[in-house]
Amino acid sequence: MTRTIAFVAVALCVLHTGFASGNGAKKAKTSNVLELFLSVPSGVLGFYQDDGKLEPIGKRKARVKLKDIKNGYLEIDPRGLEALESDIQVAYFRRPSGIPLLLLSYEAGDSTDELLALEKRDGKWRNVTKEVIPKITAKFVNARTRARVPEAKKKKLNLDDCASGTFHYFLPRHGRTILAKTSSDCLSVGNGKVIFKLVPDGEKFKVVK
Repeated sequence: MTRTIAFVAVALCVLHTGFASGNGAKKAKTSNVLELFLSVPSGVLGFYQDDGKLEPIGKRKARVKLKDIKNGYLEIDPRGLEALESDIQVAYFRRPSGIPLLLLSYEAGDSTDELLALEKRDGKWRNVTKEVIPKITAKFVNARTRARVPEAKKKKLNLDDCASGTFHYFLPRHGRTILAKTSSDCLSVGNGKVIFKLVPDGEKFKVVK
């Protein structure tokens, strides 16, 4: 069965956001991007081998295709992992509290782009996606695509059956803005246009049109 977490690319970016300190939690020991990425359990990342078993963490370092430690950026080769469509992106945001937050952009088996937010608190990684990332609906994606791509509105293209598949997230290697750009997965026109952005807003992210 296709797993819901299948990643597109991993880009880890060290960014100083305006996130509030985490409710009195202990400060995490400072680590660089590569160390943090290698410390996330495979089950949390959704790194399953083609045989359905979790990939041993020891194999993960060999997947790093590009590393920019200064900017906290990595690109990861997903070959041999179950249901992965292409490379993976992750952005590392450091909060004032020192608690690491990794944002991962990935593509599920149905070509749906999503974001996964992982927080390392008291030495343990947990999924905080619903707490940090606003919900993006198909209705919103359709409206933004038609607003930004004149051809989509003019030709009355039916985006309802593949609304999420019409865009991809691009996490920042520099800066703090996440871009959602149209793709050619089910939209043959207007490829690469930004339809909305996500920017830090306190402890969460907000949508900017």
